[in-house]
Amino acid sequence: MKSILITTDFSENSKNAMNYAISMFGVKGVNYIILNAYEDISTTSTAMVSMVETLKKESIRLLAGLEKEILTTYEGVKVETKSMFGSVTQCIGKFSSERTFDYVILGTKGLTGLESFIMGSNTLEVIKSVKIPLLVIPSHIKYQGLHRIAFAADYEKLKNADILTPMANLARDTGAEVKIVNVSEVDEAADVPHAEQGFVLHGQLEDVRHQYFIEVNDRVTDGLETFIKEKNIEMIALVAHKYNFFDGLFHRSVTKQVSKLVDIPLLIMHE
Repeated sequence: MKSILITTDFSENSKNAMNYAISMFGVKGVNYIILNAYEDISTTSTAMVSMVETLKKESIRLLAGLEKEILTTYEGVKVETKSMFGSVTQCIGKFSSERTFDYVILGTKGLTGLESFIMGSNTLEVIKSVKIPLLVIPSHIKYQGLHRIAFAADYEKLKNADILTPMANLARDTGAEVKIVNVSEVDEAADVPHAEQGFVLHGQLEDVRHQYFIEVNDRVTDGLETFIKEKNIEMIALVAHKYNFFDGLFHRSVTKQVSKLVDIPLLIMHE
């Protein structure tokens, strides 16, 4: 049975992400855990105990209401709730040390809240610190089926194809095709044997429809933007390499370029 952890702050963004996830993964063979992490870093130490207790009660109350809403909306769904004190990153880390999750779901405002999304401490810290596959859902995206996933490939740096299991499983579950794209500065023919060596290792994509593409562009983000538009991509998948991923892709200097990627659901896998 799949175990999907959905974070919520009870905003419309997080509710949209929750509905997207449940609609996509369905109710059969899936257990959803709704997590609310609460904290008040502005509270003085003398008032902390009473404030934490108040926050806890409110968190539990709102989670109960959300659980009732989910059970009413999705017949047969299996759902539980979890209220924890601490930052989102801390709570996911602690909770995932006790239980195993297949995916973590986060909601974001999308383009209008991009700078907050990219540079905001909560989401960025989750991406950097939590090694569970992460699905980030923009607030304006409603689930209408998943048909085309673009995997932004880096053939040379993919050391273990098992990293791709979350994407492969998602493609199998939804029937989506995976379009593997490598952005290159040089116009060259697709090196299919090389690609197969990297992506069919251990049979990860053997039973998943997939194609290989070369997108020629001096800038990776511009090349991906073009590819996303031309191929009507509905989700983009990335591997967060340790070497320079967060100093490169999520650096403030390329925030504008990255906005083109987070305007659709984003699946982040870790090596």
